[in-house]
Amino acid sequence: MSEYELIDQIRMRTEMYTGHSSPSHLNSFLSGYFFAKMNEEVKEENPEFHGFHDWVANKFGYNESTSGWAYMIEDQREDKKEALYLFYELLDEYRGIKHRQIAEIEFKHENKTDLTWRGYSRLQKVRGTIKAIPKPLPKYLTIQELKLKEDWFQMVAKNDKDEILFLWSSTELEKVY
Repeated sequence: MSEYELIDQIRMRTEMYTGHSSPSHLNSFLSGYFFAKMNEEVKEENPEFHGFHDWVANKFGYNESTSGWAYMIEDQREDKKEALYLFYELLDEYRGIKHRQIAEIEFKHENKTDLTWRGYSRLQKVRGTIKAIPKPLPKYLTIQELKLKEDWFQMVAKNDKDEILFLWSSTELEKVY
């Protein structure tokens, strides 16, 4: 199995494989996989996954890539789960995978969304206590199609800075709608 085939396989349920939704946990999982496969012949990738470090460094203006792609991507978002969504978007861009937009709506906040729900807040430890910090609300909801080994559909919630706040994937378009 190639690196990209593995990433595509765990993409929909990353947390099930890594234990946490973050690029650094995914990086640790992939490092263990690569170590286990070190003595086996690995399929040639185009572009080579190890070039992703330098590509991310150049994309975000880092002078070097020694910290690795996971930490550079986590540095771009306050929330590690949002950073994981950014990783998948960057990896698709690096691989040249185009997302075809199926639908987009502007999210109106006049509806009375319950912002106290844990899904709408980040939890931050402050001097021994846990404090909820509201996440930014989405401005757009987009449904897009990805062409991987099989067709995938995603519902993406983005804020006004075009940052991904939430991502939900399925192989069935009806479930995403």
